[in-house]
Amino acid sequence: MANVCVQDHGRAAPALSLDDERTRARVTPSASDRQFGALELRDRLEKAIARLPANYRLLVAAHYLNGVQYEDLAEALALPLGTVKTQLHRAKQQLRRMWKRTYDDRFKVQGSGFRARSLQNR
Repeated sequence: MANVCVQDHGRAAPALSLDDERTRARVTPSASDRQFGALELRDRLEKAIARLPANYRLLVAAHYLNGVQYEDLAEALALPLGTVKTQLHRAKQQLRRMWKRTYDDRFKVQGSGFRARSLQNR
Protein backbone atom coordinates (compact mmCIF):
# COMPACT_ATOMS: atom_id res chain seq x y z
CA MET A 1 0.00 0.00 0.00
CA ALA A 2 2.81 2.42 0.89
CA ASN A 3 4.52 1.72 -2.43
CA VAL A 4 1.36 2.51 -4.37
CA CYS A 5 0.98 5.78 -2.50
CA VAL A 6 4.63 6.67 -3.10
CA GLN A 7 4.27 5.91 -6.80
CA ASP A 8 1.11 7.98 -7.05
CA HIS A 9 2.69 11.01 -5.45
CA GLY A 10 6.09 10.55 -7.02
CA ARG A 11 7.97 11.04 -3.76
CA ALA A 12 9.30 8.75 -1.08
CA ALA A 13 7.47 8.43 2.20
CA PRO A 14 9.52 9.81 5.09
CA ALA A 15 10.98 7.27 7.50
CA LEU A 16 9.23 7.28 10.88
CA SER A 17 10.79 6.19 14.14
CA LEU A 18 8.53 4.48 16.66
CA ASP A 19 10.71 5.99 19.39
CA ASP A 20 9.82 9.51 18.27
CA GLU A 21 7.18 11.19 20.49
CA ARG A 22 5.44 12.74 17.48
CA THR A 23 5.05 9.32 15.83
CA ARG A 24 3.81 7.76 19.05
CA ALA A 25 1.17 10.48 19.33
CA ARG A 26 -0.16 9.53 15.88
CA VAL A 27 -0.54 5.85 16.75
CA THR A 28 -1.96 6.29 20.24
CA PRO A 29 -5.43 4.74 20.55
CA SER A 30 -8.26 7.22 20.51
CA ALA A 31 -10.38 7.96 23.56
CA SER A 32 -13.24 5.91 22.12
CA ASP A 33 -10.89 2.93 21.66
CA ARG A 34 -9.78 3.22 25.29
CA GLN A 35 -13.40 3.51 26.45
CA PHE A 36 -14.32 0.39 24.49
CA GLY A 37 -11.31 -1.41 25.96
CA ALA A 38 -12.36 -0.37 29.46
CA LEU A 39 -15.90 -1.62 28.85
CA GLU A 40 -14.60 -4.91 27.51
CA LEU A 41 -12.26 -5.27 30.48
CA ARG A 42 -15.09 -4.54 32.91
CA ASP A 43 -17.32 -7.07 31.14
CA ARG A 44 -14.66 -9.76 31.43
CA LEU A 45 -14.08 -8.92 35.07
CA GLU A 46 -17.81 -9.13 35.80
CA LYS A 47 -17.92 -12.54 34.10
CA ALA A 48 -15.01 -13.72 36.24
CA ILE A 49 -16.75 -12.44 39.40
CA ALA A 50 -19.92 -14.28 38.34
CA ARG A 51 -17.92 -17.55 38.34
CA LEU A 52 -16.93 -17.12 42.00
CA PRO A 53 -18.79 -19.06 44.70
CA ALA A 54 -21.85 -17.17 45.95
CA ASN A 55 -20.33 -16.11 49.28
CA TYR A 56 -17.20 -14.69 47.58
CA ARG A 57 -19.30 -13.04 44.87
CA LEU A 58 -21.43 -11.28 47.49
CA LEU A 59 -18.40 -10.00 49.40
CA VAL A 60 -16.54 -8.82 46.29
CA ALA A 61 -19.59 -7.04 44.91
CA ALA A 62 -20.45 -5.41 48.23
CA HIS A 63 -16.94 -4.32 49.18
CA TYR A 64 -15.16 -3.56 45.90
CA LEU A 65 -18.04 -2.55 43.67
CA ASN A 66 -20.37 -0.89 46.19
CA GLY A 67 -17.84 0.32 48.78
CA VAL A 68 -19.31 -1.42 51.83
CA GLN A 69 -16.76 -1.40 54.68
CA TYR A 70 -15.41 -4.62 56.23
CA GLU A 71 -17.05 -3.88 59.56
CA ASP A 72 -20.46 -3.28 57.98
CA LEU A 73 -20.20 -6.54 56.03
CA ALA A 74 -19.25 -8.45 59.16
CA GLU A 75 -22.20 -7.01 61.07
CA ALA A 76 -24.72 -7.55 58.25
CA LEU A 77 -23.61 -11.14 57.66
CA ALA A 78 -23.13 -11.93 61.37
CA LEU A 79 -19.53 -13.00 60.70
CA PRO A 80 -16.36 -12.18 62.58
CA LEU A 81 -14.38 -9.34 60.98
CA GLY A 82 -11.41 -11.64 60.41
CA THR A 83 -13.60 -14.08 58.48
CA VAL A 84 -14.82 -11.32 56.15
CA LYS A 85 -11.24 -10.21 55.48
CA THR A 86 -10.06 -13.78 54.94
CA GLN A 87 -12.88 -14.59 52.55
CA LEU A 88 -12.25 -11.38 50.56
CA HIS A 89 -8.57 -12.27 50.34
CA ARG A 90 -9.39 -15.77 49.11
CA ALA A 91 -11.90 -14.37 46.61
CA LYS A 92 -9.22 -12.04 45.18
CA GLN A 93 -6.77 -14.93 44.94
CA GLN A 94 -9.33 -17.03 43.10
CA LEU A 95 -10.14 -14.13 40.75
CA ARG A 96 -6.43 -13.66 40.00
CA ARG A 97 -6.00 -17.35 39.21
CA MET A 98 -9.09 -17.36 36.96
CA TRP A 99 -7.93 -14.18 35.21
CA LYS A 100 -4.42 -15.54 34.57
CA ARG A 101 -5.75 -18.86 33.35
CA THR A 102 -8.28 -17.22 31.02
CA TYR A 103 -6.65 -14.02 29.83
CA ASP A 104 -3.00 -14.16 30.92
CA ASP A 105 -1.19 -11.29 29.16
CA ARG A 106 -3.44 -11.32 26.11
CA PHE A 107 -5.76 -8.65 27.46
CA LYS A 108 -4.20 -5.45 28.71
CA VAL A 109 -5.77 -2.02 28.52
CA GLN A 110 -3.52 0.97 29.01
CA GLY A 111 -4.95 4.26 30.15
CA SER A 112 -8.50 2.96 30.39
CA GLY A 113 -9.28 4.35 33.81
CA PHE A 114 -10.21 0.88 35.01
CA ARG A 115 -7.49 -1.49 36.08
CA ALA A 116 -7.87 -5.18 36.64
CA ARG A 117 -5.17 -4.89 39.25
CA SER A 118 -7.28 -2.52 41.34
CA LEU A 119 -8.61 -5.56 43.18
CA GLN A 120 -5.06 -6.58 44.11
CA ASN A 121 -4.29 -3.33 45.88
CA ARG A 122 -6.83 -3.64 48.68
